[in-house]
Amino acid sequence: MKGPTYIEHDGWRRYQPHLPERYRLSERNLPGEQSWPWDGLQVHLDRYETPDPAAVIVGLHGGGGYGRMLAPIGLLAQRLGLEAVLPDMPGYGLSPVPRRRFTYENWVACARDLIAVEHERSDRPVIAFGGSMGGMLAWHAAAAGAPLAGIVATTLLDTRDPHIRRELGRTPWEIPLALRLLSLAPALSDRLPIPMAHVPSMTAIANDPAVVAIIRHDPLGGGRVVPARFLRTWFDYQPQRGPHTNTLPVLLAHPGEDHWTPTGLSQRFYDKLTGPKQLVILENCGHFPLEEPGLAQLETALQEFAEQVGA
Repeated sequence: MKGPTYIEHDGWRRYQPHLPERYRLSERNLPGEQSWPWDGLQVHLDRYETPDPAAVIVGLHGGGGYGRMLAPIGLLAQRLGLEAVLPDMPGYGLSPVPRRRFTYENWVACARDLIAVEHERSDRPVIAFGGSMGGMLAWHAAAAGAPLAGIVATTLLDTRDPHIRRELGRTPWEIPLALRLLSLAPALSDRLPIPMAHVPSMTAIANDPAVVAIIRHDPLGGGRVVPARFLRTWFDYQPQRGPHTNTLPVLLAHPGEDHWTPTGLSQRFYDKLTGPKQLVILENCGHFPLEEPGLAQLETALQEFAEQVGA
């Protein structure tokens, strides 16, 4: 293992007391850590191994997280006889990236290539699990050619949709205006530092105020300072195909008490998807789903989905 590890960086431990006990990490069930060389970068991976797994889950985090924060998905996968690989996307967690390469396009390419590597390595179905903005990241990776058997997402936010842009800000004009200003002179504005903790509505990333505070002060996740380039390229990203061409099975497992991105916002994209799809509402769960019975419902839904896609 090259580079830093989560033995040295243990801020992730602060999340554990806020999780149901069977979804907590301890010294007994820590994942293996790897450094994956990708396009001149070193991408940190947490790997939850299982003997002869039926499928591999690649877990994609959002703009307030990193791979270790998706530990409940890794543990859940192991219980279902699946393997899970949870990367820290470039610029987050323990995956450093030069500022000029801190772009959403790089995230899509990284996710696509990791999925391809995992598919070739195991010759088993690969399912992408996307939390928060990781849900649409999974779709964009699939649209870019990732060899996926299916997608599970907690949200599906099409940031090109003007309605979504109006709803995500504190006021309807905040994000459209900010994006317009950033697009006027990207050579200058792309370098501006943006504290993720100050992104509109970050206080709604979880329903437990204590968890919100941990996320917003976590230097590897929600406390990250990112270049404006990353947010501009995320909102403006043009996928290689649209939802009307979809043939992949999609499970939208949406938190039922999500006060940041309510279910209706994800349904705007979900309703456009062709192909097999299913919507499951995770009861009592906030945007960062930590609560029961929603996590148990997610486990059941993921098991059924994995069987559906041939795992």
